[in-house]
Amino acid sequence: MLLAFCIQFIKRDNSINTIKSHILVFVVLYYSYVKMLILYFIIFVQNLRASINKEEQFTMKRNFIILLSSILFLGISFGTTNSVEAKTITYKNCTELNKVYKGGVSQSASVKNKGGKTKYKPFVSKALYDANKKSDRDKDLIACER
Repeated sequence: MLLAFCIQFIKRDNSINTIKSHILVFVVLYYSYVKMLILYFIIFVQNLRASINKEEQFTMKRNFIILLSSILFLGISFGTTNSVEAKTITYKNCTELNKVYKGGVSQSASVKNKGGKTKYKPFVSKALYDANKKSDRDKDLIACER
């Protein structure tokens, strides 16, 4: 409901400053909503703790810790798979490579361009550079720089 409310305001006046202010309002309201939910959860747990015995409290704490640690473990293990895997595609020519990487592909971040001033900064990936080494005509360790 709150999201629909913010979208209606953005549709009325879509200037950049207005959109930024509406996004800020949405974030503040969402943060307040989450904070309220956490407070209700704390009150609920305190009331629940008062009505159960020590053995049930220990079981509930143990189950909560197991649940929380498994959620964190799954989030960390599955959330980082995209950043570790690098695509090593061999492109036909520089035109094809520059469609994806405008500044070309560099072997390392410390490599300097020999050909002069370039318009775009190259993407740094040793594996991708090695796959497209044939496109580096001036042998400066940057393939297809623009």
